[in-house]
Amino acid sequence: LVEAASIQLDKNLIALLQDHSDLGTIRVVQPVVKLVLRPDGSNIEDAIAPWLVPSDEPSNIGCKVEIENGVVEVADTATGSQWTATKLNAAIGVPANSNSPLTLHIDSVVNPANAASGKLLADMLWQRKESSAGSGNLTVKASSLPIELASPGLQRLLPGTTASGLIDGEVFFDWGDATSSARIGQLTARNFNLLSPQWLGTDRFAMELLQASGEVTQRGSAWQAQELKIHSDIGEATVNGTASVTVSDEKTMLATTMEALRYGRFQVA
Repeated sequence: LVEAASIQLDKNLIALLQDHSDLGTIRVVQPVVKLVLRPDGSNIEDAIAPWLVPSDEPSNIGCKVEIENGVVEVADTATGSQWTATKLNAAIGVPANSNSPLTLHIDSVVNPANAASGKLLADMLWQRKESSAGSGNLTVKASSLPIELASPGLQRLLPGTTASGLIDGEVFFDWGDATSSARIGQLTARNFNLLSPQWLGTDRFAMELLQASGEVTQRGSAWQAQELKIHSDIGEATVNGTASVTVSDEKTMLATTMEALRYGRFQVA
């Protein structure tokens, strides 16, 4: 699963014995990770699953893991595609106190099998909760990143969905028990193709150029769009307004969106 040139701890044995609740910084140098993706998960998730299960008696052991110049070899069993992440530098903060959030930083070059390399930068803060997905935020910056690499995640959120193209830009996600939002700094997709039965039925969405910016917020069944600007081959629009929509398995996401546009209060310029 994982091989590394070296693993270093910044605390000596005496320090660990004096305070075993804080392992300090664990530095993993030049690791090679073999990641196998499945529609229902991955081998990495299988390996760390025991540590993610909420417990009545938390371990109260914290540490910071730093990954230096790593390589991730990815195989997607659903599509048969393979790609690698190189020059991977990451930092994972696991607090001893369960009331403190997990932190994650990733900086990597992404190398698809049949395309030019792209760049990925991500930062996440996640406060775990037993009864929900918790709360947190995630910032993702991409440069010439193939959209196909997000297919495993899309398959989990929207089964049957596939997308392709190249993407540049920055997106900020924020979520909690009462509300969630997505703020798009400036996102540009080139040669964008989307196939999604839940959104489009049997149709395919294709654009040579698609640009977006703005913010979308969800509070229960209430959705709000703020300065959501969309520019594409067929035109451009700026959307502001609110809608109350209930998502169900009996409606496609496109039908739900059309319902929101029909009954919501939006200003489109």
